[in-house]
Amino acid sequence: MTTDPLHVELSSLLKPVGQEHVLRWWAELSPGEKEALAVQVRGMDLARVNRLARSLRVEAERAPRGGPLQPPPIRSLAAMDAVTRRAAREEGERAIRAGQVACYMVAGGQATRLGIDGPKGTVEVGPVSRKSLFRLHAEKILAASIRYSTEIPWLLLTSDATDRETREFFEREGNFGLGPAQVRFLLQGSLPAFTPDGRILMKTRSEIFMGPDGHGGAIHALSGSGLLDDLLKEGTDVLSYFQVDNPLAPPIDPVFIGLHRLEGAEVSSKVAEKTDPEEKVGVFALRDGSLTVVEYTEISDEDRLARVEGGRLKFRGGNLAIHVMSLSFLDRLREEGLSLPHHPARKIVPALDEAGRPTTPSEPNGVKFESFIFDAIPLARTSFVAEVVREDEFQPIKNAAGKFTLEDARQALSRLHARWLAGVVEVPSDASGSPSQPVEISPMYALDEEELRSRVPPDLQIEGPLYLSPEPVPGE
Repeated sequence: MTTDPLHVELSSLLKPVGQEHVLRWWAELSPGEKEALAVQVRGMDLARVNRLARSLRVEAERAPRGGPLQPPPIRSLAAMDAVTRRAAREEGERAIRAGQVACYMVAGGQATRLGIDGPKGTVEVGPVSRKSLFRLHAEKILAASIRYSTEIPWLLLTSDATDRETREFFEREGNFGLGPAQVRFLLQGSLPAFTPDGRILMKTRSEIFMGPDGHGGAIHALSGSGLLDDLLKEGTDVLSYFQVDNPLAPPIDPVFIGLHRLEGAEVSSKVAEKTDPEEKVGVFALRDGSLTVVEYTEISDEDRLARVEGGRLKFRGGNLAIHVMSLSFLDRLREEGLSLPHHPARKIVPALDEAGRPTTPSEPNGVKFESFIFDAIPLARTSFVAEVVREDEFQPIKNAAGKFTLEDARQALSRLHARWLAGVVEVPSDASGSPSQPVEISPMYALDEEELRSRVPPDLQIEGPLYLSPEPVPGE
């Protein structure tokens, strides 16, 4: 039996939760490797680790599915009457001008699935400018700050894998013109990967395989970082949430924010109609009277394929990961000590085998747990769901090939901006109706179609790639 004090300490932490095998190769480690492993073990929430591991071993402890699903009430923003839209816009703009609105972007993902080394936010999405996702979102927030004579705070949730590179990228770019108090970084939590029977997987003999704890960690990080208290002290009332990989997402939508406030909602969410039952997006539903989101991996075939009269999907409200949340709601969740459920997913995890050899199997060998931010929605006392036009607000970048590629996103941006321009000037198009030349409008030139119409000259001729911006194309 070893008398190494550090080993004794770690063993006393790991043995009660059945994970002492993490120290299996302790005698072979260098002093530096031992200390690095100790930092990992001490940094884990071992009570949570134990709950997750036991949930894999004991089927009865897994969360029950609950009652049958029903479609929720959904209001269309496109079909909203002019009076309601005007009232909502005025309410939203009032809140923005008063400094009561902040943006929260989940930015922890890496672009490895796209064949790019670095955070996903560094991907060059501009169809003409090739500006990064980070710059595109930053310009939207900066343009809104200028329009409403305020400094809109921008919270960015990074991960262990992307935090340093993201901060360095923002530093090199001078925060894209945003004030130093506007950009605020938070670090996402992490969880170990497990074997199917609940044993922690090792990446190396001195390193536990850790992964991000899901976008539900955005709520825990907000509280744990102290930023929730900061925002409350600053008078912030509304948090506008979106994800970095969706270049069409509007970080600041005054109509949506205004409706959220007028409805007295604690959480409001945007959806787009899901027409393909195989599309890999979750859907909104009512379960036991509460609004919830059911992931595409968890919905039954019967509900996934169900259609109503006219042929539309019964559960058509596709989740866009665009939400507005009241800060008082998030503060209440913290005060009540509520935590979001964790969802297991079978994954291929490059880890050590029983003999301590690195291996990357061809079939899933591990389980990763994630929490989802939409699991907070059933906890809200009042909720609101708004349907938007998919082509205006949703084209995430997910894959290097197939659907939701980088090129798809560039074309979606070009088509959106071409639609804006078509109300003022002639836009040459191809047989599919897409612009025959790439079109891009900087948020600093026009934040929306209405502003564009007041700025673009009616005699504008589009004879090649078009980039409308107060500044030249980056790099030229």
